[in-house]
Amino acid sequence: MTDNLKTQLRKAGNVNDTLKEELDSTRKKLNDQVEESSRLDEIYDELEQYTRKNSLEIIGVPENAYESTEELVIRVGEALNVER
Repeated sequence: MTDNLKTQLRKAGNVNDTLKEELDSTRKKLNDQVEESSRLDEIYDELEQYTRKNSLEIIGVPENAYESTEELVIRVGEALNVER
């Protein structure tokens, strides 16, 4: 009976070791994915910033006040005495 218990204990220990290895591997994969996600978030933010670098938002003008954005910019420039 003692040999049977030792065998069962050894098998349980082996299963435990296998589960620990799987857990460590899963944790490493998760950490790698979290790092990759953070890196991709940074890249995405940089791309968003880059696409907005030439954007200008004019506040206080009704959306349909002018036919085109170009006309709006010309009128704002005229109001500020900017020469063409």
